[in-house]
Parts: sequence; structure tokens; C-alpha cells
Amino acid sequence: MTTRNAARVALAAYVEVLLFLLLQPRPEVAVGSVVRVAELLAQLPVVGPRVTGGRVEFLLNIAAFAPIPFLGRWAFSRVTWSEWVAWGFIGSVAVELIQGIFLDGRSAQFADIVANTAGSFAGAVAAVCVASHVAKISASAPSAVNDT
Repeated sequence: MTTRNAARVALAAYVEVLLFLLLQPRPEVAVGSVVRVAELLAQLPVVGPRVTGGRVEFLLNIAAFAPIPFLGRWAFSRVTWSEWVAWGFIGSVAVELIQGIFLDGRSAQFADIVANTAGSFAGAVAAVCVASHVAKISASAPSAVNDT
């Protein structure tokens, strides 16, 4: 399997799991995740006093969307980093609209759109940095020419 195909499979699987979690009709899974992470972070001496559910939810939303453009960089190399950020924004708006209109137990939050878009940006920037680093390593590696 090529790197591109592996990235496409990983991206499809990740998006499928993420949509499953985001489009749950009831918020228990999302709320439970926020509560568990907040409890863990609250035990840290430096971070603990600053931990709130809202902050944890914001950071988890960033973390949830970052892998999409990161994997997408290798799955669809012609799509630019800025296009991945735009698609992250569009996808986030779509999820929030579905949550707000069709899922009675959920609510649409503007802060989620901001966090998800920030996650898309972070993932896109990370992908560009890793790709640049890999390109530098590849360019500086000695060629595998057989001197016989």
C-alpha cells in the first residue's frame, strides 16, 4: 500500500469516527470526554487551577479537527493547506448546523466552529512543517547508487 493510499484509508476512518462522535443525538459522550479530561488536567499543579469545562472543550475541539488536514496533506497532495483550513471551517459549520437543527439533545456553538477551524489550521501547519522536514531529509540523504 502506498503512503497516499494509507493516508486516504486513515483519513476516511478518522472522519467516520469523528462524525459518529459529533453527530450523536445526545451529548453524553462529548460531555463525558470533557469531564474526564478536565478531571485529569485539574490534578496538574500548574494547570489545575485554570482548568474549566469550556477551556477543555475548546482544546478538545482543536485536537479533534487537527488530524484531518494533517492526514489530508498526504492523502490529497494537490489540496493546499489553506484549502484544508477552509474545508475544516465548512465542515465545522455543517456539523454545528446539523447539531442545532436536527439533534434535539445537542446545540450549535459558535465557539466550536472557531475551535474546529483553529484545529484545521494547526493540523495544516503541522503537515506543512513535517512535509518540509521530510523533503529536507530526502534531499540531503546520499543517493543509493551502486558504485561497482
